[in-house]
Amino acid sequence: MVLRAAFPPDAPAVAGAFLSMMEEAGMGIAQAHHTAPRLTAAIARGIEDGTQAWFVCEQDGTIVACAGAILMATPLDLVLDGKRAIIAGVYTHPAYRQRGGARKAVSAAVNWCKNAGVKVVRLQTTEPARGLYESLGFTTGDVMTLKL
Repeated sequence: MVLRAAFPPDAPAVAGAFLSMMEEAGMGIAQAHHTAPRLTAAIARGIEDGTQAWFVCEQDGTIVACAGAILMATPLDLVLDGKRAIIAGVYTHPAYRQRGGARKAVSAAVNWCKNAGVKVVRLQTTEPARGLYESLGFTTGDVMTLKL
């Protein structure tokens, strides 16, 4: 598997993986046919404006795993010290699981956060993925935190 940064033209594949992750996690969106174009546009826009970074693993030219980092901006920025980000859309196609793709993509997303000056990274997880995030230093829980 080859890891690389995603580009705006990758947004449809990344959005599809993100929606597949949500479906597997039981967070299915009833109107996914309406959601996919909106999510695709938001991912492409975020990559272009630098508020998001997505990383993909490819096998024979096909994206088989991905993870994204999204910078957060909220009113809490007025009182909190340092940038925050979330890790989102972590997904590996079932045929390619247990081969390190998610670990590579999440690690790249965390490194992007470090380089962007992010101080705290958060993610929400499911039980099957919890061990991966704990091994990368995230705190235990449904919402996991990593201080950089």
